[in-house]
Amino acid sequence: LVMRRLRDFDNDGRALADGVYKNVFSSFDHALREEGVGDSSIARKIRKMGEEFFGLARAIDGAFDEDDATNALTRSLVKNVNSDDMKARALADWVQAAERALSVMAEADALAGIAPWSDA
Repeated sequence: LVMRRLRDFDNDGRALADGVYKNVFSSFDHALREEGVGDSSIARKIRKMGEEFFGLARAIDGAFDEDDATNALTRSLVKNVNSDDMKARALADWVQAAERALSVMAEADALAGIAPWSDA
């Protein structure tokens, strides 16, 4: 959701989103190495994580484009995250609330790392 919001901003936002992505996946790589995963399988595991990450991101983006975003999000979350309808619905409600909070976030705050819930 953060990366979705950052892409609404100019080049600085897109650069920050790219940095977040690279940092997250670099940390995944590091964690796999610490767990003793062999070098020959790390690239395959990271590629699979990336495919799942971007697949879920596309599904969430698509759900927000639907007329009934709540049901579309719930369907996407049932398929990709949690097969329990009730839990997926609760997560869909949370995702929409987070999206609303991020949607009103000022560009300067976002680029400075000040989240709408940072005082909570």
